[in-house]
Amino acid sequence: MTKIALLIIYNHRFDKNIERLEKLYEDKFSYIYHIMPFYDGEKGNVIPVYASSYQFQSYIAQAYQHIKDKGYTHYFFVADDMILNPDINEHNLFEKTGIGTHQCYITDIRELYHCYVAHHVNKMRKYHVRVKGVEVERILPSKQDAEKCFQEHNLQTGSVTTVYLMKVARFAFYAKMLRQFVLLLFEILFHRVKVHYPLVWGYSDILLLPADIMKSFTTYCGAFAATGLFVEYAIPTSLIFSSNDIITGNQLKLRAVTQVYPHKVVHSKLATISSDYEPPTCWDEEYVSDKYHFDLQNLLTNFPKDMFFIHSIKLSTWKMGN
Repeated sequence: MTKIALLIIYNHRFDKNIERLEKLYEDKFSYIYHIMPFYDGEKGNVIPVYASSYQFQSYIAQAYQHIKDKGYTHYFFVADDMILNPDINEHNLFEKTGIGTHQCYITDIRELYHCYVAHHVNKMRKYHVRVKGVEVERILPSKQDAEKCFQEHNLQTGSVTTVYLMKVARFAFYAKMLRQFVLLLFEILFHRVKVHYPLVWGYSDILLLPADIMKSFTTYCGAFAATGLFVEYAIPTSLIFSSNDIITGNQLKLRAVTQVYPHKVVHSKLATISSDYEPPTCWDEEYVSDKYHFDLQNLLTNFPKDMFFIHSIKLSTWKMGN
């Protein structure tokens, strides 16, 4: 018997969306929580958290402490600007998606070598666990243990290659990220290819996690947040350290839209990233406008049957219907 907690994560305080999302999911999930930064209102199912949205892994760690003793078998985290397939509910979630009740779900986990965004590459390569004023070296796995864990997941560790950095520099140049391009040339010139601590990266706005990994997972999330690590490195890496049974989006029965971009982004920047990089599934804002007219009821009525979720849907800019 499963007991699922649906936890909606807000990057910013936006109280108006609480009621909107309650109406959207109240008939589908019995236990709904809103994780909102700096909330000081009166609603009992809104959990206030205190951190930067760039480290919202801390939101998850903080929120878990509020509800860890309520008997939930699974914790389902979704972004507040994400719309789940309206046919999905707490009773058919696993059947519809193909996620096993014992498995952890995250949309994707990518190695450093699959990243071509220059500033992300530099941050991942240069990350140190040791940060002044933060004592997490005994909480996070040592570099050696982390590398061993990565190897068990068939993930690469160790230094990057000069050839790879040259590819990243090329894409930085075409994306007009000239400062990053120059910094990468400097790194290449002096052959600075060392990785100080292994990290993976990936889209982290939706997670489905069984209760048995939550203690270790949230501990790692909190430790990474304390060191200032960006959320889309921290969450996938914490999951790698916490579970040996992880399912990603390309293994599900359903597909997903992970980002709705402006037209010029979809047709210019994403096209120049890399010929061997598989970008997330994106929709063009113009396509969304033409198909759904920014009407939420229209979207829900005509939601693609083979779609798990669509992100991002900014409810403040959509007509809500009746």
